[in-house]
Amino acid sequence: MLKLLFRRIARNMGSEVAAEIYRPGGAILTSHPLILKPLIWKYKSQLKKAGREFAQTGRISAETALELEKPIISDEMYIKGANQSFDKAISRRRS
Repeated sequence: MLKLLFRRIARNMGSEVAAEIYRPGGAILTSHPLILKPLIWKYKSQLKKAGREFAQTGRISAETALELEKPIISDEMYIKGANQSFDKAISRRRS
């Protein structure tokens, strides 16, 4: 949905989108469990690589784009972590 929106905005302004990076489940990028740190670090390294490529060539390579689209963690792991987070928030409100 965002992809289409930004492409339409660019088109309406007589321009085009030069690069796009979308991250489903991006909330984990701000989470702090130690087990996720290496995975988040790897993803952020790919983001930096994409930034360098864009600065140098005006585009992000297909290889880097594919790496950025890979899930950081499995859907099951994300759902489990989200449920634990919600359960903690609910128990705090009940206290």
